[in-house]
Amino acid sequence: MCERIWSRDQKIKHNPDGSADITFTAASESELISFILSLGDKARVMKPKWLVGEIKDKIQTMMQNYVA
Repeated sequence: MCERIWSRDQKIKHNPDGSADITFTAASESELISFILSLGDKARVMKPKWLVGEIKDKIQTMMQNYVA
């Protein structure tokens, strides 16, 4: 995740637990959402709220695909 360059304003803060906080401006909303979802449980979106909501909605829709 940290190897990918999203934008010139990208900032990466490495945490003691091995995780990283990454802040950047994305040009493509759909590409960003797809990338986040591809990380599975290894990623957690914290901000902005609209993106947290989008990710939650996508995950809930995906879960419905597997309801028996």
